[in-house]
Parts: sequence; C-alpha cells; structure tokens
Amino acid sequence: MADQRKVFRAAEVRKHASGDSAWFVIHNKVFDVTKLLTNHPGGDEVLLQQAGGDATEHFQAARHSRDARELKESFYIGDLHPDDCVTYAEQLSDGKPTETSVSSRPTMWWIPVILALLGALVYPFLGSPSD
Repeated sequence: MADQRKVFRAAEVRKHASGDSAWFVIHNKVFDVTKLLTNHPGGDEVLLQQAGGDATEHFQAARHSRDARELKESFYIGDLHPDDCVTYAEQLSDGKPTETSVSSRPTMWWIPVILALLGALVYPFLGSPSD
C-alpha cells in the first residue's frame, strides 16, 4: 500500500504563523511545531520567527544535533505542493553566487603568486643605497 502524504500549498502554510498554530517548511516538507513551542531549547521566539515560511536555511544554520533532526520528523505533517517548492540550491543562491556556483574564487590564487614574484624581483633593488 502506497504511503499517501498530505500536500499543502504555501498559502496554507503562511496561515500558521502564530503561537496557536506554528508551521514551517524545511526542504519542501511541512512541519507543525506548535507543540514544540513550549519545549524548544532555543525558545519559542526562534520558531515563531520562521512560522508560516521556509525555515530550511535557519534550520541548517543552527547546526542541530542528530537527535534534534530525528525529533523534527515527529512534527512532519506533509509535503509542500510541487508548484510551491523551491530547491535548496535556489533558496541558498537567492540570485547571488554560492560556493558551488561559478565564481572568481578558483582563479584568485594567482594574485598572491604574482605579488610574491614581484617582491622577489624588486627585493634586490631595495637594498641599502650604495655610497
């Protein structure tokens, strides 16, 4: 028998942004964390700031323990509708280059090399002036 998961639209998730009903999305999965508000080690304010929206980046940044990540699954209530899904890569980039995107970082190694070579070439001429 196939596992039938509930699918929620983003508009529905946004309605649950209070202490009475707090939902958010992590990696396109919907979590009802209302019951966690009173027991969350970081306090309810941390959860309420993300309630009604996508908390993927904040959840990742908090570097939760393995136990916390496993506990998170007990609050899972369904999936975000495919039309409302954002891939984690898109969410991280937000139109800005990410470490996995093409950037100038890999080519920046040559700057210190050129400076070192220039220093080596100029150093002999920077000695004390001859009398």
